[in-house]
Amino acid sequence: HGEWDVTPRVFLNIKWQETPVKYLGVPLEFYHDSEPYWKKETQALRNDVEKWKGWGISIFARATTCNLFLVSKLWYVMQVLHCSRISVQKIHRVFAIFIWSSVWERSSRTNLFRKVRDGGLGLVHLYIRQLVNRFLFLRDVDDPFLRTVIQLRLSRVLPGFLVSSSNMQGPIQGYLKEVVSSFRFLSVRFSLEYLAEVPRKKLYRDLVDVLLPVPLYRQLYCAGPGQDVLKRVKRMLVAPGVKTKTFYFKLHTGTLPVKTWLQDKGIFVPWSTNCHLCNKPETIEHVFIDCWSGVFFWDILQRTLKKELPLSPHGIRFLSVKNEAGVPYDLIMLLGLHSIWKTRCAFENADVEVLAVRQYFCKSVCHFLEMLKSQEDVPDWIGCIERLLRMPKY
Repeated sequence: HGEWDVTPRVFLNIKWQETPVKYLGVPLEFYHDSEPYWKKETQALRNDVEKWKGWGISIFARATTCNLFLVSKLWYVMQVLHCSRISVQKIHRVFAIFIWSSVWERSSRTNLFRKVRDGGLGLVHLYIRQLVNRFLFLRDVDDPFLRTVIQLRLSRVLPGFLVSSSNMQGPIQGYLKEVVSSFRFLSVRFSLEYLAEVPRKKLYRDLVDVLLPVPLYRQLYCAGPGQDVLKRVKRMLVAPGVKTKTFYFKLHTGTLPVKTWLQDKGIFVPWSTNCHLCNKPETIEHVFIDCWSGVFFWDILQRTLKKELPLSPHGIRFLSVKNEAGVPYDLIMLLGLHSIWKTRCAFENADVEVLAVRQYFCKSVCHFLEMLKSQEDVPDWIGCIERLLRMPKY
């Protein structure tokens, strides 16, 4: 690859060309300047996610889709080609827009990269993974040729880590520049003893904890129970296509589009930000706890279950209720919260048929019962769920 004095077109039945070919799926012609390649790939990602917008999948499934089908394809090439941080941010922007299923991001993008049990979605952070990959390439390289290249090219800029009897002058660019930057980035945050032994996955997890701040919606209730709520919600048996899990993630993260939240974001709210039923500011706490629609529903539900539910700002965000005798009270509470929200949205959108909270709740319970009865081992507590269908009207 480079300038040749004489370039044979055909030699030994092999067609020769100055531009490197694609090797194992990696376009080597972009080795020196990879920006055009990443620009093209970013646009291809936008086109792909535009086709997927109509999918009726939850926000957790969208993050998993990004990790399986988008990140894996990009990462295969990123292990070889240089990728600037600006290009990574553009790719992350495409992921975030697809996950939120919107043209703008509802909250800080860093929240998406945290683990599900820590209040995020577990989306892969390409820049952090790139840091880990480049450093481990420097630390664990055992090929004699590559080791010689690293010692000759990088001993001058990393004298505290590499030792060589001879140095090669010239600028460090592209992939090797990322290797140098990753070592410098990590060495000021971790000790060399730690970096010498840490496995790949642990280094990635520790970098996520160090670099990404704890979300504000988790800091307010960091000492309370139910911190694994998103992990529980992700595994719950709810009817697909009704967006129950997506609703709860927005509730948990404080991005549910109530009137006060819309006004804080600079979005026009007609008439006022008060609740139509109570004439009080429509906040998340008011919709699900203080509004008369919710007050009557929770009272009847608790009497039917003969159990007190944690109806507090912390309780509705973390579903901090104990599942006694195997009965999924947290799932029942989730269905109740979503039923209240569906009634509110139907009224706000002036739907032709606005159902009461109890009717939406019974529909969700019916779907849940159908999934339970389709299993080989029907749980013993199914009678407790069937009793919810006989809730008295109010």
